[in-house]
Amino acid sequence: MEGYWLDIVKNQIEICKKDLENILFRTFWFIILKHERTIIGTIDFKNLPNESGEAEIGYGLSPDYGKKGYMTEAVNGFKEWAFQQPTVQSLLAETEKDNLASQSVLKRCNFQLTHCNETLWWRVKKQNR
Repeated sequence: MEGYWLDIVKNQIEICKKDLENILFRTFWFIILKHERTIIGTIDFKNLPNESGEAEIGYGLSPDYGKKGYMTEAVNGFKEWAFQQPTVQSLLAETEKDNLASQSVLKRCNFQLTHCNETLWWRVKKQNR
């Protein structure tokens, strides 16, 4: 598994080098279980926010750590940080129709189902205060 993560990191470094101005939207974050000092997943933006301020997120979690609330915590934290960025007005996420675990995470994080085609699309909007 170490080689897998190393290849992902090397690839992402090359992507980030090409767009240092937008590095926070071009990189990804490891989800680390502190007490085990273990990488259990990743979370990232799929691209820069578009002209409407929409940014798609992606995430993944090792199956051994599912159903423990880790991904919900990560998505909520990522959402909180994203909405502090002036260019982000809403977050989008895509799930497979049979990925009930991911759909549950999005629902717990206040994403709303917006439309279906081959996959399901979800959105949460920034609350203007």
